[in-house]
Amino acid sequence: MGLQFGQAWLRSQFAEKKVEPNSGLGEAITYLLKHWEPLTLFLRKAGAPLDNNVCERALKKAILHRKNSLFYKTGNGARVGDLYMSLIHTCELNDANPFEYLTERQRHAAEMAKHPARWMPWNYRQTLQQDTANEHSAYPDGKGTEVVRRIMLANSRRVRWSSDRSSQ
Repeated sequence: MGLQFGQAWLRSQFAEKKVEPNSGLGEAITYLLKHWEPLTLFLRKAGAPLDNNVCERALKKAILHRKNSLFYKTGNGARVGDLYMSLIHTCELNDANPFEYLTERQRHAAEMAKHPARWMPWNYRQTLQQDTANEHSAYPDGKGTEVVRRIMLANSRRVRWSSDRSSQ
C-alpha cells in the first residue's frame, strides 16, 4: 500500500501541475518513476542490499593493484601479482584470513593437488576440520597427533639450532 501511494503521489505532482516536468525536481521524479521497480527493490525483497559497497570496494582494490602493477619488472610478475590479488580479495570476501589460507595451501599442497575444489577460500576450513577429525580417529587415544606435533617441533628446533651453530 505504501509503495503504490508513493508512486501515485509522484504522478499526481505532474497531473496537478505542482511540478514542472522540465525542472530539476521534475526530471528527478521522471527518473524515479521510470526506474521505479529496481529503485524500490530493497523495500520488497528481504536481504536486498541498500548499497553497492561490495562492488565499490572490489573496484578500489583493482584500481590500486593496477597502479601497483606498473612497477612489476615482467609480464609474468604482473600475472602472478594479479593471481595473488585475486586470491587475497576472494579470501576477504569469504571472511578468511588470506595469510592463513595461503599458509594452509602450502602445508597441504599434496592434498590440494588431488582435490583442488576442497581447498577454496570458502571451504578450506571445513576440509581442515574433516582432516583433523580423521587424524583423531586414526589415533583412538587422541594423543597421536600431539606426539607427531612435538616430534616435528623438536626436529625444527634441532635444525634451527644446528644452522645457527654453523653460521657462527
